[in-house]
Amino acid sequence: MNHPTKLELYHHGILGQRWGVRRTAEQLAKSSENVKLDLQFFAKKASSRKTIKLGLQEYAHVMSELRTNITKEEKKLSVIEKAIDSYTYKFENHFDDTYRVIGKRKIPQSMTGLLERINDGK
Repeated sequence: MNHPTKLELYHHGILGQRWGVRRTAEQLAKSSENVKLDLQFFAKKASSRKTIKLGLQEYAHVMSELRTNITKEEKKLSVIEKAIDSYTYKFENHFDDTYRVIGKRKIPQSMTGLLERINDGK
């Protein structure tokens, strides 16, 4: 097995890096403010989803529940998911207190029974 007789290490640094230059705490804080990861950026856009048609009474009930139980944090999200009765609904937030239903999924019966027992205190 041949071993090189002369080991060489090359390091060309990072493009734009200046050796010996240190940033202040304020500069570091400012750069971290600019890099905020928005997880919804990676999600499928709500506008690309189809509108789910609900009956008039169901729509009225779901919108009433949503507007009554929405939190300040949820109002800032572009997509909101809420469990209402035995379904989980997804809403596209238009940020003017109007919402579009973009998803509806039935909660499995075993989960609803469990939730009812928890709420009843059993």
